[in-house]
Amino acid sequence: MAKKKTFSYDKSVAEVEEILKKLQSSEYSSVDELIGHVDKAMTIIERCKEELGVIQNRIEKKLNNE
Repeated sequence: MAKKKTFSYDKSVAEVEEILKKLQSSEYSSVDELIGHVDKAMTIIERCKEELGVIQNRIEKKLNNE
């Protein structure tokens, strides 16, 4: 059985920061590579936003029940 990948907010933020460092230092050798990394960063950011939304909902539910 395949193991489900666990989401790590901290690792995701670190990965986006690494992509940004490369963007700022022009380390990409081609436009295609650049586009691939920008797309990856955008996907990671969307996932982080989703996770933060889930956490926010959980907190709001807890606050409303108490």
